[in-house]
Amino acid sequence: MSWHYEQQPPNEGINGGAYRGVFNGSGKSHAENLAREAIQNSVDAALPGTPKVRIDFAFSKLEGDDLAEFEQVTRMDDIRERKSKLGLGAGNFLSCPQKQGGKDRSLSILTISDYGTTGLQGDPTDRKSKFWRLLKNMGSSGSQSGNTGGGGAYGYGKSVYISNSRVGLIHVFSHTMDHKERPLDLLMGAAYHADHTHDGVDHTGRAFLGLATEVGNGTRYDPFTDKDARDMAKAMRIHRNDGPGTTIMIVDTPLSADDLVAGVENWWWPRIEDNKLDISITARDGTEMVPKPRSRIHLCPFIKARDNAQGKAPDMGSHLKYNDIPVGTLGAKVLDNVRDQEPLGQDHDHMVNTAALIRGPGMVVDYKSILNMSRSGPVIVGAFTASPEINEILRLSEPPTHSQWDHQADRLRPDEQKTVKNIMAKIAKGMRDFQHAAKPPPSANAEHLDDLGRNVSKWFKAHTQNASGGAAKRPEPNPAPISMRLPNLGTTEENGKLRLRGMLEISQRDDAEEDESQFEARLNLRVLEDGTPTDRIALNTTPPPPLEQTEQGFWRGSVGPGETLRIKFISEPYDPDWTVEFAPEARNTKENDQ
Repeated sequence: MSWHYEQQPPNEGINGGAYRGVFNGSGKSHAENLAREAIQNSVDAALPGTPKVRIDFAFSKLEGDDLAEFEQVTRMDDIRERKSKLGLGAGNFLSCPQKQGGKDRSLSILTISDYGTTGLQGDPTDRKSKFWRLLKNMGSSGSQSGNTGGGGAYGYGKSVYISNSRVGLIHVFSHTMDHKERPLDLLMGAAYHADHTHDGVDHTGRAFLGLATEVGNGTRYDPFTDKDARDMAKAMRIHRNDGPGTTIMIVDTPLSADDLVAGVENWWWPRIEDNKLDISITARDGTEMVPKPRSRIHLCPFIKARDNAQGKAPDMGSHLKYNDIPVGTLGAKVLDNVRDQEPLGQDHDHMVNTAALIRGPGMVVDYKSILNMSRSGPVIVGAFTASPEINEILRLSEPPTHSQWDHQADRLRPDEQKTVKNIMAKIAKGMRDFQHAAKPPPSANAEHLDDLGRNVSKWFKAHTQNASGGAAKRPEPNPAPISMRLPNLGTTEENGKLRLRGMLEISQRDDAEEDESQFEARLNLRVLEDGTPTDRIALNTTPPPPLEQTEQGFWRGSVGPGETLRIKFISEPYDPDWTVEFAPEARNTKENDQ
């Protein structure tokens, strides 16, 4: 028995080090990434009809005789002899001397065991089996196995175990059923290192501790099974309670129990709150910790916002739809401003005015910052829970790190991209509406609102400021035979909101060569988010009788030399803190243009 390093094929294979870098740049700590992905993998593998999945995280430290036996059983010397070529970071166990400061070496271990799951079900020699997808296949997705409602979509989640091992090494033991529904125990070690040359042979960096089986096109590495697997697991001190499931051992981990608890609470509180997930985390000293999201100051408002969305406070919750399809529920919670500068507690100021995005598995995908929130209004947080009808589209919109809903994801069809974009716009608008509804009644002194109205009116009239407050270039003179102007454009305040009102004048130059110019004109008022137009604000218009409206919302008509046609308009009320864009359009047309 030994480690088998995969030889480099003629056209090269996946570098083992690639498995370890998937979550680089995710913006989250190693503990958070592990909590998110490991739990998601177990939740996706839940047995049908199982109400709750249980996952035990156990830290331990091997030293002395226990460590010596572990190294012998797992053939660590096979890896140690080529350690300088494997691209391992500083401080890894393989590079440590026998004695450190007069103390014997020790090895930090983290085992992750799930219960109420299928385990690595199927024929482990089959490329479509769960065992194969976990240890050998990068990029395989849960959807390939018929799992379209789960969390995974790329199959990169497995790499989170490797990235939390300083020696790039894990061992996997699973109690499950084979493809013929017979009990099966299996165990295998897997290492993911940099590609390298050893004894004159090029290797990909991937290695397996298992059985070498010669097949038609080379060598396949298979797991130990049944009694051999159980005996080896016992010698490695992998202990499982009864029932199907999988235990993954991360060798030489730098993680701490406290950081892992925080990661679980931050990202899995919805499923914990729904009583669909049991988590225990045992520290190296034997202390058992149970995640308690409601004990975290910064999470309580999000939990309450989700409660509101579920109907416990109907005035702060709403059901969102798109094309008559329910897309989810959105709730909000006004933060306790007693803490003034730190309403969510120390180190969590970045989470104010964000919405927790949640879908099927019960994990928070992202705490999405909402743009154009009122600086004068109350600080709020929100929670959006996607409906089952939309879960699959949102799953496909996520990147490998499952960290956002991206309407530009290339795996989405054009109509699905539009759906995701619309959902995100509805969430943003809903949050702004919640904030406005939570504002205290306006004071009798409306001087501030009057000033704000005058400033906004000035911006619309002069067009000398862009959305960022900087100077904008004045438009060049219009050489077209028709011209457009906006006299008396301004805003009025009603019940704490603004309404844009004005008149669009369309004229033909006196010196125009044509007796009559045909035109189309349209008025557009939209909310800007990060400089991008999103939600349209409705405009009520009063055109003169000669104009007719097209299906695209244009007013079509004609104007002669020296003649002026006027379209009066007033907008629906909108929040004075929104950044909006008013963009009228006018263009020449011909009699036969359609």
